[in-house]
Amino acid sequence: MYEIPRLRRRSRIAAAARRFTGGLDGLHHCVVCGSTCISPIEWEPDGADHWRMQLHCAECDVWRDVRVTNAEAKAFDLVLDRQIAAIERVLLQIDRERMREEAGAFVIALERDLIVPADFTPR
Repeated sequence: MYEIPRLRRRSRIAAAARRFTGGLDGLHHCVVCGSTCISPIEWEPDGADHWRMQLHCAECDVWRDVRVTNAEAKAFDLVLDRQIAAIERVLLQIDRERMREEAGAFVIALERDLIVPADFTPR
């Protein structure tokens, strides 16, 4: 797979400080900045009970390789599913608002006779 990249000195210090103080639990937290914007880039089984994953933090651009248990991978997968569901809800809301605005503009255009049947004929 990939070798673990060398983190900058301050990143190593921040990560060590988080380990010393308890840090943030879960693969979904960045070990450097604490963000929850972690994306699994690549993953593969590593034996029957473990996975190797390459993770990327979109906030501070830290890349890291980890070896995790099946339980940790499953917990991370559940967090990712919740994050995806939250993004999908927001996208649906944005799409509904956009469609509402477009429908409103269409109704106004119809009321003002700005749209005629020729607008819908193929050219």
